Amino acid sequence: MTIFRQVLFGVLLLMVAFGVWQGQRWNSPPADSKLPNANLEAVPVTLATVAPTAIVEAIEAVGSTQAHQAINIVPLADGQIMEISFTPGSQVEAGQVLVRLDDEAERAEVEELEAYLTKNTQALDRAKRLLARQNVSQATVDDLLSERDAALARLQGARKALADRVVRAPYSGIVGFKELDIGARVEEGQIITTLDDLSVIDVEFSVPGIQYTKVRLGMTARITIDAFPGRTFNAIIDRIDTRIGQASRAFRVRATLPNPDILLPAGLFVTVTVVVDERTSLAVPEEAIVAEANGSIVFVVTENKVERRPISVGVRTGNLVEVISGVSDGERIVHEGVQRLRDGSLVRVLASGEQG
Repeated sequence: MTIFRQVLFGVLLLMVAFGVWQGQRWNSPPADSKLPNANLEAVPVTLATVAPTAIVEAIEAVGSTQAHQAINIVPLADGQIMEISFTPGSQVEAGQVLVRLDDEAERAEVEELEAYLTKNTQALDRAKRLLARQNVSQATVDDLLSERDAALARLQGARKALADRVVRAPYSGIVGFKELDIGARVEEGQIITTLDDLSVIDVEFSVPGIQYTKVRLGMTARITIDAFPGRTFNAIIDRIDTRIGQASRAFRVRATLPNPDILLPAGLFVTVTVVVDERTSLAVPEEAIVAEANGSIVFVVTENKVERRPISVGVRTGNLVEVISGVSDGERIVHEGVQRLRDGSLVRVLASGEQG
């Protein structure tokens, strides 16, 4: 073997040896590694005990207040406003006159048709008496009867036109601002004011479609409003929409809230809480649960050693999470310190106030 080949062979041996040494170094944990070893290092932790807890399952949503009834007050005919009989913001009763339009032409029409109907009725009565003595034909009586019916129909139409010159409140409520003044010309359908029935407030909110089977008529909806800090109002669900929104994937719910003192206006944003179920179930602190790709786990402690335990979780209530399956009543689990654990790790339970 030549000297060159000997040198080359020696270099190759050194490179192989260096590679083996680097591989061993890479695969061996450093001496100061903080990762716990089940046989070498006890991880300091605090514990919690799995125990039954009162679970309150609730749906929370944001909604708004609406008047139980709300309409625009409009006239049914064109005309000039002659009288406004309401004060903006005041309570009015059903049937109360709100606005009068000029009605001279309509009154004259009614009076003329009333006179014509009276004359026609008298002629009909005379013809009936003459028919009894066979002094007129039945055809004459029939013609007068038709004329009387036509006159009556025209009179009823004229009386309706006269009544339309008066705008009345269709129900009791609060009138809004007036949009026109006395003397103004108004057209049919033009808004004069608004009328809101605020004796009962409707609260409308949306709920995700996945919760559809949990919301039922008659349930109580707890209402909180920023404008009334510290107060809670109880409304009763009285309507559930039968359609799920295609875009929102939610359905509308309406609850009614008595408002006899007219304390609540329409248009307020509110927070709605609907308790859909109350039960007793096992629960653990939220900090004890480790979320993984395949689900949630906890570390169950037995004789200072942990077992990685998959669990099925339910709803959250406060800082506790309902556990449907995976642990039993009375088992001890790691509460704090889960980040440094793996299956089989040794643990050291910290005393109260001790830092890990």
